[in-house]
Amino acid sequence: MILTANIWPGATLAATSQPLGQSVSFSNVEARADSIAVLSALLLVAQREGDFPSLLKGLSEKERESRTIQDDMLALMDRMDPQLARRGGDLAAFLVEPPNLLKPTNLKQTLQVLLPFIQTIPESLAAFGAFCLSAGLMLRQDGEYALAGRYFEKASGTLSPLATHALYLAVESGARSHEPDRMLKLLKALDETAAPDYLRRRGRLVVALALCDAGRDSDALGLLESLLKADLNAGDRTRVAAALARLYERRGDYEMAATSNAQAFETGSSNGEAVEAARAYLRLVKEGRTGEDASRTLSAARCLMRAGLRSEAASLFGKLFHAKKPRLEAGWELARLHYRMKKYAEAKDVFLALGRLEKDAGGSLQIKLWVARCERQLTNTEVAIELFRRVAFDGKRVKYSEAAWELGLELESLRRLREAAEVYQLLGAQLPETRLGQESLWRKGLCEYKLGAIGEAEVAFTSLLKGEPTDWLHDAALFWLLKCSAERGSPVSSAELEKEKRRSESLYGLLLESLSNVVALDSLRTGSARIGDRVRSEILKSPWKDWRLGQGDGLGRVPAAKLTAPSPPATDVLLLSPSGPGGTELSEGLPPRAQGGALLLEFGLRDLAIEELRGCEREFSGRTDVLFLLAQLYWRHGLYKQAMLVAERLANGGQGMDEGEKRFLERMLYPICYADVLLPESRAQAVDPFLALAVMKRESTFDPGAQSSASATGLMQLMPETAGAIAAYLGEDTRKLDLRDPGTNLRYGIWHLGRLIGRYSDSVVTALAAYNAGEENAERWTRAARGASSNDGFVYMESVAFRETREYIRLVLADLQVYRKLYLY
Repeated sequence: MILTANIWPGATLAATSQPLGQSVSFSNVEARADSIAVLSALLLVAQREGDFPSLLKGLSEKERESRTIQDDMLALMDRMDPQLARRGGDLAAFLVEPPNLLKPTNLKQTLQVLLPFIQTIPESLAAFGAFCLSAGLMLRQDGEYALAGRYFEKASGTLSPLATHALYLAVESGARSHEPDRMLKLLKALDETAAPDYLRRRGRLVVALALCDAGRDSDALGLLESLLKADLNAGDRTRVAAALARLYERRGDYEMAATSNAQAFETGSSNGEAVEAARAYLRLVKEGRTGEDASRTLSAARCLMRAGLRSEAASLFGKLFHAKKPRLEAGWELARLHYRMKKYAEAKDVFLALGRLEKDAGGSLQIKLWVARCERQLTNTEVAIELFRRVAFDGKRVKYSEAAWELGLELESLRRLREAAEVYQLLGAQLPETRLGQESLWRKGLCEYKLGAIGEAEVAFTSLLKGEPTDWLHDAALFWLLKCSAERGSPVSSAELEKEKRRSESLYGLLLESLSNVVALDSLRTGSARIGDRVRSEILKSPWKDWRLGQGDGLGRVPAAKLTAPSPPATDVLLLSPSGPGGTELSEGLPPRAQGGALLLEFGLRDLAIEELRGCEREFSGRTDVLFLLAQLYWRHGLYKQAMLVAERLANGGQGMDEGEKRFLERMLYPICYADVLLPESRAQAVDPFLALAVMKRESTFDPGAQSSASATGLMQLMPETAGAIAAYLGEDTRKLDLRDPGTNLRYGIWHLGRLIGRYSDSVVTALAAYNAGEENAERWTRAARGASSNDGFVYMESVAFRETREYIRLVLADLQVYRKLYLY
């Protein structure tokens, strides 16, 4: 039976054992599929004999039959397993595309034979438009752009809701097959349609770049210049400006070429076109074809630096800084670049040189602070501390708060806790209304706690609570005040938790909520105080000490049944009800434009679909019902980041939602993604899968294509050298690594996370610090955490010297708390 092979293992059994609906069952799907198989054989005979009238009649009959079978099959899939819904487009294509049903030995040859017949198909046959679009996409994937373009053009003439998108694809194929005249004709046709603005703009961009590459400068010039006035993203603006620069240089207009190159690398983009534009500008200057502009050279150096070409950038910064008229901005860039490259001695020398030139008092203080940082990194500890102190204070008066804060953190990391507490006290007393002042008072309490001076710590935390701190600091101070009570052996009472009830969504707010629940439970149970004390002790001390699967208190055991899709609200209708070849008929609440976006997703055209659906989001921004459906549509097609953004918008405006809708949004904001890789890899590495999800959420927002300025890539934001080392250790080919592939990235990321947890004696907090800031820093903070209970994860977390890493750990652990609350309890 031809359908069975295209269904996931186990799906047939699930379908036969659980008929869905009044008439939908796998048996009637099989019966209809058998009739299609017979019909397909007849179509094959008609095609071989060139009997086009019989072929057209048979296709119409097959269209009617396949529409019903798609409805039934996709209804089954949607109920059997949420992830099967993603295969709906594949299955629909399998049922209705002649290339699959005819099983050609040579796809290109078969489609070439069919092409004359395709031109005779009437435009009213929408089903055949879907076939043409599918065939074109298959040919494009194989690099057969010229033939693909013919199929796209035919699809654009049908009644398909994707007709204008098919015309755009025909334009794009014409560009790739180097058919400029055909491409221009198709672009003119696209401009005359009712296509969305973004589609026409993309068409002009593709054509303009292709014409420029083909040397058709007179045709390309007007298009490129008009595009620079359009609403382009940074990457496309860079591509257009770089193409204009090439065009002007070919014409010998070097000044305009230099200006266009500058427009390309000044966009803030760091893609290949921006880098080439920067180098082209520098070449024109070197060849004497244009005069050098120091501001442009500085921008070019910054572009190279953003692209990771640090040596080239440093050379340019140095040239500008050491010129007869030094550019101070270049000196700052050079000094900070040396610092990031861990060339601390060179950075210090440049900062000292800047200090001799800087006239502004504020700038001089900032330079001195950087010199102190360099001395710290060069392990000249006492020199660094003295410099921090001189910059920070004028006697007992705070002169530069940022320097005072860093002095406190440095003393704390050296375990000179009494000195650190004194610095924090001065800073908090003089800046009581600021975030830095409030946080300094909190850190004074932390220092006292680590010194064992519990009474002094309580005074600091209580003082902070009286000063109207921000929500997260309020929760943090209250939590540590309760830790002080527990350290003295005092029980945590419900009164203590309720008297200051302001719960933020921070880690400490979530933990206070957990404590409140335990205390409330104890008050209802007789004789359960001992159990409550143990749980409270764990929450207050280190709930992350042992979260490896199958160990500890068992909270890390995650049943596979929990790793499921979020259920839609009870009030929501079934979103996808397939109808038509390769298409999707949406519920009545979804606008036609969104239906087009859903169809684009079915065909795998994600970039175009996202553009279409974002336009729909803007158009219906006030329609909660539409946004609910869009969020679900994104999720079902694996676009988790887009689903989360819509869910956040709904949650922020969440008046009038019932509990089912709120819970649906919560699960959309904290989704279970890539479960087919996540669960087996988590079990293999003994890592809580919810921890892996929390890391993924903070690293990439579940975007497999995410890339940082430091070249960290993919779901778990792995550095190429880290991934290469893992691949080499596992005996895998390091030359074929694709870190944008979700399976590869997630497998390596979980392996790396599991190794770090094992290295640090099952301390999840330390492992997260190492994941974010490196193992060398993690070990330094381990030393700084000593002085209090060595297995207290909170002490370690708050001993981390980098604000970014402290906040990263808190955010990941807060997300982990929410995941466990949503899916386990």
